[in-house]
Amino acid sequence: SPPKSSPSKSAFADKSRIEAVRIAIGKRVMSNKCGISFQLGTKQPYIQFSYERRGKTIDHTVLLKRDDLEEVKFFVPKEEDEDDSDDQISFVAFRIKPNEQNDFKKFSNAYDQSKSPNKKGSIDIMKRYIVVEVRDPDTLHAMLLTLRDHDIMKVWCGEGSEAQKNEIETYASTLIEESKKDRDSRRRQTRSGRKKGKDSGALSFRKKQRSEGQTRRDEAINARVDSEDQSSRVDNSDTMNAIMSTSGSDRTSSRKRGGMTSGTVTDFGRYRRD
Repeated sequence: SPPKSSPSKSAFADKSRIEAVRIAIGKRVMSNKCGISFQLGTKQPYIQFSYERRGKTIDHTVLLKRDDLEEVKFFVPKEEDEDDSDDQISFVAFRIKPNEQNDFKKFSNAYDQSKSPNKKGSIDIMKRYIVVEVRDPDTLHAMLLTLRDHDIMKVWCGEGSEAQKNEIETYASTLIEESKKDRDSRRRQTRSGRKKGKDSGALSFRKKQRSEGQTRRDEAINARVDSEDQSSRVDNSDTMNAIMSTSGSDRTSSRKRGGMTSGTVTDFGRYRRD
């Protein structure tokens, strides 16, 4: 009996895997460790979608012989068409019947094949496709060439399956919407970062101005203190000179008043009359 989630390990011997940016399952977008694998050289060829959710790897295996695959569309931007718009993404879109085998049935609120789309860009269209966004267009192109060599997949991956530029929104509207959200988020972060940078720069400038002003005030105060100290030293010197001069005059006058001009001072301070 066919496996419910994944073929046996032996079937993975020559399995090819392409890393994906995101996988949109209808309106539900997975963006963590996404990939698409295909194994065509076995009795049970399959395509497998995988991603990581809450730390656990989730696989969805679509067996190609069960008629679950209903449509395949792909878009690889051409060099002359490449631009910076969010629409220019490389993708392959699948319309797959959800069932317990491939486990897409659990996304019934986001992925629904029961209704026909009513108009371009409607919710119904967004819910009809499983879309894999591939970062490298060359890798996607190589995968398509491989699929065209397979008896079953060549029916789905011929030139008629290539989406035109004006059809991108029909098949990848969920991813385009997600890309716009990411772009807007990046712009908000960039503006926020620039604003923080300007605020930080203005704050630093004001701090620098305050610091320089404080330095100038400190220098002025120190210069004034030095000047006052110098003036004080000069005044003290003049005062001491005046005191010394006065003291000398007083001693001379004292000797004259004591009648000691006619005598002689001997050693050890003795006085002898002449």
